[in-house]
Amino acid sequence: MTKRTRRTYERKIDEPVAITPIEYSGLQEAYDHFNRELFEGLLPDVFITYQRKANSLGYFGADRFVSRGIDADRHELALNPDGFVGKSDKEICSTLVHEQAHVWQHANGTAPQRGYHDREWAAKMKAVGLQPSHNGMAGGRETGQHMDPFYHRRWCLRGEL
Repeated sequence: MTKRTRRTYERKIDEPVAITPIEYSGLQEAYDHFNRELFEGLLPDVFITYQRKANSLGYFGADRFVSRGIDADRHELALNPDGFVGKSDKEICSTLVHEQAHVWQHANGTAPQRGYHDREWAAKMKAVGLQPSHNGMAGGRETGQHMDPFYHRRWCLRGEL
């Protein structure tokens, strides 16, 4: 009989809960849910990370992660946990979906020539139920380098978490 070793994230009942698998498994579940419900399962596997990048709630980086275990690069989708403070689950998920629209564009559309948020990205955002706006207000510009983090006020997703 072989001895089963306990993984570092497996805890005995009286040990504190490990935060890493809880946080990252929740992000992966949300990514998979929105991929299935909003993007028709067209998004590739990405490496989801938490990154504290100033003045940003998140970002997408194409082919940024190289694994030692697989023979392929992976895209990085990063979320800034500092941006979660005081935000609802709906607001955090809208940031995730915003970044997933970048993943969709990279995998299924055309890479933007100018500006991080172009017309193709804005059209996909609207198609999945989010209204892009540079200032978070109705009538704001839908394209440009920076989008206001509160564009999600017009959330109308089906199948919310």
